[in-house]
Amino acid sequence: MKFKRIYFVNAGEPLPIEGNKPHRMSHWMTKLSQKGYDISFITTDFEHQRKIWITQKKIPKGYHLLKSRFGYKKNVSIKRLANHYFLGKSLKKMLLNLEKPDLIVCSYPTIYMSYIATIYGKKNDIPVLVDVRDLWPDIFINPIIGRFLLFPLYIQKNFIFSNATIIAGVSPRYVEWATSDSSSMLNVLPLTQYSPIPKGREVLNSRNPLKLIFVGTLGDTYDLDLINKISESLTLSQINHEIVVCGDGPKKEAFLKATELIPQVIFLGWLKKKDLDLVLKSSHIGLMLYKDTSPQGWPNKLIEYMSFGLPVVNSLPGESWKLIREERVGINIEHGNLEPMISWIKKEVIPNYQHNSEQTLKVFKEFFDEETTFNKLLKIIDDVTTNS
Repeated sequence: MKFKRIYFVNAGEPLPIEGNKPHRMSHWMTKLSQKGYDISFITTDFEHQRKIWITQKKIPKGYHLLKSRFGYKKNVSIKRLANHYFLGKSLKKMLLNLEKPDLIVCSYPTIYMSYIATIYGKKNDIPVLVDVRDLWPDIFINPIIGRFLLFPLYIQKNFIFSNATIIAGVSPRYVEWATSDSSSMLNVLPLTQYSPIPKGREVLNSRNPLKLIFVGTLGDTYDLDLINKISESLTLSQINHEIVVCGDGPKKEAFLKATELIPQVIFLGWLKKKDLDLVLKSSHIGLMLYKDTSPQGWPNKLIEYMSFGLPVVNSLPGESWKLIREERVGINIEHGNLEPMISWIKKEVIPNYQHNSEQTLKVFKEFFDEETTFNKLLKIIDDVTTNS
C-alpha cells in the first residue's frame, strides 16, 4: 500500500456527533482506517443541515475544523458564498501547517475549497481525487447570466476539473458533467453506506395502516406541499394511512402550520440514527418529493429508502426517475397528478407488498451495495497509486 496518509476535505456532511449517522466521507474514513490508512477529515465549523456552529471539543479524533466566520440561513445567499470563501482561506492555511498527505480526497462543492486543494496538490505533486456531489455553479441560475455574474467560480471549476488527478461522482450524470472521458464512468460512487434490511413479518401485516415516510431537510429543495396533497388523495381513496415526517429545517414552522389539521401527517422532527432506522424499518413507502428544478441525480434518500426495502414515490426528474421506471422500484409522479400513485398503491402495493419490497432490495444490491461501492473506491486509490 503506497498511500498511507489521506486528507478528506468536505464542508457539506453532518459530522457523526450528537446522534448524526456517519455520512459518505465519515463512513469511508472508518472503513479506510480499519484497513490501516491514516485519515484526517478537514471540515467546517458551521453545520449546513442544522445551521449551527460546532466547536473542536465536540468532534471525534481525526477531524479538523476550518474557520468559516460567516453562518447563513438560506442555502442560496451571499452569506453562504462568504462562508465558503473563508473556508477556502482557512483550508489553505491549514494545509501549510499540516504534514503533507499522500492523497487528498475533496468533495465538490464547495468550489473554492476544491480549488485550494487542487492547487495545493498540483504544487506539491500530491494526487487529488475530486468527488462531485453537486453541479455547481451551473445549477443556480441561467447559464449565460451565471457565467457573467459568477465568472470567478467558473474559472475555478474549470481549473479543478482540468487539474484533478482523478474525478469521481455520485451518479453517471455527475461524472459525465465533470469530465468528457468515457472511462471515468467507472468512477461512479453512489451515495451509499447502507446494507440491505429486509422487512419483518409485522410490517407486512395487512391490518396495519399504510405507512409512508419522508426524511429530509425541510427547506427549498423539497415540495413539502405534496405531503398534504398525497394524504388528501389517500383519504379520498379510502386508503388507511399515515405519513411520518422526519427532519428539520427553515420551512419547519410553515410545514407544521400547513399540516396541523391533518391527523394522518405525523411530525417526528430530527431523529438520531438508531431512532430513524426504527421508523424506516416499520414503514412501507419512501417519499422523494423534490421540486422540478432540483438538480439531484441519485440522492442519498433514494438509496436509504431502498436499503430498507421501501418502494419509492418520486417527483425528481432525471436519473432517479429513469431508475425507478426501468427497475420497477416505485412510482414517478408529476406534481399535479397523483392518480398514477393511487392506482399503483391499490393494484400493486397493497395486494403484493412483499414482492415490491423484495424487488426494491434486489435493485439496491445491484446498484448501491456499500461493499461494491467501497471496493470501487479502493480500486480508484490503487489506480492513482499506480499512475502517480
